[in-house]
Amino acid sequence: MPEELRRRFIAVRAELFQRGIFDPVLVRFDCATVPKASNQQIADQLAAVIANLK
Repeated sequence: MPEELRRRFIAVRAELFQRGIFDPVLVRFDCATVPKASNQQIADQLAAVIANLK
């Protein structure tokens, strides 16, 4: 993942967490203790989170 996109994603994930939204797939994008989520898994999960916020 390009560094700029990585920084933006971390900011989005932090904002979701501050609003009480914790998603285990989104946490796995850079986790060292569990298998990393693929870019497609992350994209699919972000789409699901957005759909639930509407």
